[in-house]
Amino acid sequence: MHLRESGWPATVSLPSDRDDQGPRQLVATASSTDTKAQDDDALVALLSRTADGDRVAFAELYRLTAGALFAVLKRMLSSNEAAEDVLQDVYVSVWLKAGEYSEQRGRALTWLKSIARYRAIDALRRLGRERPFGDHELESIAAAYALPTGDERKLHHCIDELSADQRNSVQLAYAGGFTQQEIAASLAMPLGTVKSWIRRALGALKRCMDR
Repeated sequence: MHLRESGWPATVSLPSDRDDQGPRQLVATASSTDTKAQDDDALVALLSRTADGDRVAFAELYRLTAGALFAVLKRMLSSNEAAEDVLQDVYVSVWLKAGEYSEQRGRALTWLKSIARYRAIDALRRLGRERPFGDHELESIAAAYALPTGDERKLHHCIDELSADQRNSVQLAYAGGFTQQEIAASLAMPLGTVKSWIRRALGALKRCMDR
């Protein structure tokens, strides 16, 4: 969705990494905002004001939470540039959906992170095989599947041999930290299908690594 079509506030622009308060800088200085970001009452109030179209509240919500959301996106996408692009989509969603938040949905920061994670899933599905696995993802997959370590190139090759569905499921489960239920819900697929993809991926990776 184009920012203008979304009703994005013209007087609010998200900082880029060239700015002192760009997302990467907010990650680096997260310790100074962690206390406020964890103050759920403050975030709930900011979301409520954002739902009423309060641009100042929205800018403050971004300042307090962008570092945490960027970290989630960077972990899932393994790219600063991709994470920054998706972060803007996340905050467009927050601007549009702030009124949908309620405390019954859990803590405000948890709700914001869920938006970030689902936006990252959309990005992963668009990128498909063009998006490489990062080193930390390979390590997580090797550990989770009890695969031999120390040969990241071979593991990368083995992952590339998986079907797109198997590859995305493995990526979400062991790099994104999603449960199988969450993967099924986000991909709009039956839970049994997702379990089958992951089980078959495990067998294929083990056979490939043993060759």
